[in-house]
Amino acid sequence: MRRTAAGIAEAVGGRIASGRPETTVRSVTIDSRRVDDRAVFFAIEGARLDGHAFAADAVRAGAAAVVAARPIELPEDAVLILVDDTTAALGRLARSERRARGLRIVGVTGSAGKTTTRTLIAAALAASCRTAASPGNLNNQWGLPLSILGLPDDTEIAVLELAMNAPGEIAQLAAIAEPEIGVITSIGTAHIGFFPDGVEGIARAKAELLAALPPGAPAILPAAARRLLEPLVPAGIRSIWFGLDDARADVRGTLVATSPLSGTLLALGELTIPLRLWGRHAAENALAALAVARTPGLDPGQVAPMLAAVEPMRGRGRTVHLPGDVVLVDESYNANPSAVRTVVEVLGREREERRLVAVLGDMLELGDRAAELHRETGAHVARQGFAVLHAVGAHAGDLARGARDAGIPAAHEHQDARQAIEPITRGIAPGDLVLVKGSRGVGLDLVVSSLIDSHGGREAC
Repeated sequence: MRRTAAGIAEAVGGRIASGRPETTVRSVTIDSRRVDDRAVFFAIEGARLDGHAFAADAVRAGAAAVVAARPIELPEDAVLILVDDTTAALGRLARSERRARGLRIVGVTGSAGKTTTRTLIAAALAASCRTAASPGNLNNQWGLPLSILGLPDDTEIAVLELAMNAPGEIAQLAAIAEPEIGVITSIGTAHIGFFPDGVEGIARAKAELLAALPPGAPAILPAAARRLLEPLVPAGIRSIWFGLDDARADVRGTLVATSPLSGTLLALGELTIPLRLWGRHAAENALAALAVARTPGLDPGQVAPMLAAVEPMRGRGRTVHLPGDVVLVDESYNANPSAVRTVVEVLGREREERRLVAVLGDMLELGDRAAELHRETGAHVARQGFAVLHAVGAHAGDLARGARDAGIPAAHEHQDARQAIEPITRGIAPGDLVLVKGSRGVGLDLVVSSLIDSHGGREAC
């Protein structure tokens, strides 16, 4: 990005209160600790911190301009742009940048698999054009605009992740990104605490992405959620359904084999695609990417090598081999009841006679149903053949109770991740298959790191 302060003020609907309008800005930040030279710093008023208190620090670190919601004192020569709302202004600047550059946007949302699907789509489209994807977890009201504003200059298509906790949030993000293709990965129970009407309400919230698409645009949708989503597709939007072994799916595949040890084989007609990712959910994510790739006319054979090269990210299905033939499956990045159910079912089928050990953390944002859903999850883990459960967090008792009632006597409760490290490490036996999964706020990545450090593990190929 390269804009003058005057240009930024016009784009965000603000006014220059001090400084030179011709000052040039080359990047955008909301973190005073991460300031590039000639950046514009947006003083975001968050729940815990107010960016206005750090604006002068940002200028001293190299920022050339500040966007603020009230007058503040800045070092000499810095430009101050005043707006009514800095978060809204950040979104307006991102939308302006998207339009000025003529970017094509693929918007990705869903209850699970957003980041993996986003990565697979970007890889697939790279077969024909210069593609970029939103980095890390930049997918909310601040992260999405920063993703757009930080795209490489040569980007033609951007694959952006849109996350939400409550109704209306996807609509706000889509109004910034203005996607031309919409992708919903799945409909599950993530954030169900914000939806009194359950998965039907979640489906409506996710479908806000479809309402933002232009007439005739393609919507890539999971056949498994067709009952929920089909009535929500706006008139004029072209639905493309993907799914495994679903006769009504437009992009249909078959899961030939999947294992945390060897990845996945996905069959698409006569074509077999090897994936380094594993699990039924990974195969479905790949089908979503293949469906997107169809829209510009790419052949699955062109796309297959790109998908085959995608590696699992930390915390998202990464497999690590530990001494003693122990296999660690790192799903520590996030969790919700649907996602946990899926992964434990896969491991239950693919364990290859190994003892199954689950390290499960709290699943957050489940509202009044939290205790019930944790108990159900614990019971489901038991029914899939797990021998040991380590439950971590405030709902450890609910998880463990459900597991014990369903037949796991070795269900242990831990107050937090740090407390859990020593008993988990001590209890692992040769040949175990260990799943670590929980909401990010529980911090189970500490357990994963400790296991790898103490055992000297290596990642799977």
